[in-house]
Amino acid sequence: MKPRLPLELRIAWRYLFSKKRHAAVNLISSISVAGVAVASAVVVIALSVFNGFLQLAESRFSHLSAPVEIQASDSRFFKADSLLDAINAIPETGMVMPLLKSKAYADAEEGQMAVEILGTEPEWITLSGAANTIIDGTPIVADTLGATLGTISVGTAMQIGVRPADHLRLIVPRNRDRLNPGNIMGNFRTDSIIVAGVTRTGEDKLDASLVVVPISHLRRLLSADSSAASHIAIYPADRNVSERQLLSAVRNVLPEGFNALTIAQQNSESFKMIAIEKWVTFVLLAFILIVASFNILSTLVMLMIEKQSNMRVLRSMGMSERNIRNIFIWEGVLVSGAGCMAGAIAGILLVGCQMQWGWVKLSAAGIDPALLSISTYPVALSFEDLIAVLALASVTSFLASFVAVIVGRKKF
Repeated sequence: MKPRLPLELRIAWRYLFSKKRHAAVNLISSISVAGVAVASAVVVIALSVFNGFLQLAESRFSHLSAPVEIQASDSRFFKADSLLDAINAIPETGMVMPLLKSKAYADAEEGQMAVEILGTEPEWITLSGAANTIIDGTPIVADTLGATLGTISVGTAMQIGVRPADHLRLIVPRNRDRLNPGNIMGNFRTDSIIVAGVTRTGEDKLDASLVVVPISHLRRLLSADSSAASHIAIYPADRNVSERQLLSAVRNVLPEGFNALTIAQQNSESFKMIAIEKWVTFVLLAFILIVASFNILSTLVMLMIEKQSNMRVLRSMGMSERNIRNIFIWEGVLVSGAGCMAGAIAGILLVGCQMQWGWVKLSAAGIDPALLSISTYPVALSFEDLIAVLALASVTSFLASFVAVIVGRKKF
């Protein structure tokens, strides 16, 4: 025997589609459903836009950040040989290479500035995708023919007026406990590179002041050990290895004092900023959804007035006041649920159309597409966001329905 729905729910379902004697009840009910639908669709679309920008940020950072990177907990330099051997033995890992990151001062004919130096292997420029971000010159990082070739970010190039084939002098402090005030320049080490290419990723943090050089060159400049590294970049063996699988496998072999970080964790400030903006927007838009859900209150009160004769019949048949109250609570949940589902489906369809055809352009909002290297608004659907919207609508509709039956209690 099939389980039957509660009697209150079945009656509420009939009331939902029954013809009302007063046109105003139908009109207000339709407005309530439409209000919840529009509010739900707006929330789904807004959250999808933020998801799109999160994915865009991850894509931009992936040009200069490995899917997983290892660094010492205290950010110190370390000898990477034994750790590289342990990571290379993991089946999930593909290319593994040491990185060396340091602060420096860059000096050119037209200016000087503080920069971030990244020392890496020559293969990194292609493997990371940084070669695809070159806007001028050639993507080369190498020690060759007695010269050191490096790549710089567009911000560095513009600020100190450097172009491919120009020389760039790098200045770093010596590893000394004390400075010699009598010989200022003796406190620093200097060396020059030839700029081979200029990159632009679209992310301000990466484009502002980056200089990429061979790791062997940076080790010499810093007087560091021949196996010194500040980070280890790890790439998956193939596309079937997810970021989570790779991260878990790497963490299993990490010794104490080291951390394995994803792209989002490596650039936590940028990702946290987008995430905070997303949830602040959700809270603001949630108030619209709450107001729309509470429009159900007037719908239910008017429905109670219209169904007074029905309620008297139900009471004469033995139905309790609590059962009748539950009918209208279910009615409110059904009205809100219909609106929320309609809005969620509409939002999903609109987001899908934007993903497929890119109807809404960034230029329509006054954003220069060249800054992000895309022309349309990025969007991405998230199952967690849909659950959050549905949960919020369910809770607010229940509360609105409960308030309505309390207000209309004398009608039972």
